[in-house]
Amino acid sequence: MGTKLEECARVLCKAAGKNPDYVWTDGKPEWTMYVDNARAVIRCLMEPDEAMMDAGTDCDNVDGNAPAGMHFVAMLQIVLDEAGEE
Repeated sequence: MGTKLEECARVLCKAAGKNPDYVWTDGKPEWTMYVDNARAVIRCLMEPDEAMMDAGTDCDNVDGNAPAGMHFVAMLQIVLDEAGEE
């Protein structure tokens, strides 16, 4: 797979019930029709709400130096938790 943006676009495409690998007559695969939507979702997540900020802060380990990835995952997990996802 290509970039994380492509991966997100493919996920949105599949969620819409489409085949991401279907190629249109113009040569573009179906997933490319979802790139703008994927960008919009990513931009939305770049503006964390208070619950996301709290989750990112709460994951610090004892010395306060949790890896950046741990903060990132904790902040996104709270979005899924609020929606009742696991």
